[in-house]
Amino acid sequence: MNRRQIERAERLVESMRVERDRRAELALAEAQEWKRPKSLSAGRSYVFTDEQMMIALRSLEKKSGD
Repeated sequence: MNRRQIERAERLVESMRVERDRRAELALAEAQEWKRPKSLSAGRSYVFTDEQMMIALRSLEKKSGD
């Protein structure tokens, strides 16, 4: 690898870190605004599958793109 390729890879890694941090901040903000539905306020706990969590994350990403 030459120096130019290394610098390009470093910039790419940094931009990926920035995007990850941005998404984490967005998820945190969304979670703080979220209001518990009455159906969940009965004290019951729910376990969500990985697929359900991925659907929720994609939904948040779409909402943030608006």
